[in-house]
Amino acid sequence: MKNFKIITRWLLFIVSGLFILSGYGITEYQTVSKITFGLLGKAESFRLHSFLVWPFIILLLAHVAMASNFFRRK
Repeated sequence: MKNFKIITRWLLFIVSGLFILSGYGITEYQTVSKITFGLLGKAESFRLHSFLVWPFIILLLAHVAMASNFFRRK
């Protein structure tokens, strides 16, 4: 269970960073394109942002559930 918590925590951290970067890339695509050396343009940012919605929600719910008393043994 401890390894699952660590993996979930790091995956949520990475997905959150990508979610924020891609969201910023939709509105400020010139800046993000320079930062990512042309990997994320406006279209790619929108596609990545749309793809990351469900993984972000699932990881966030898993993280909250593990932090609550739901999985703790008494």
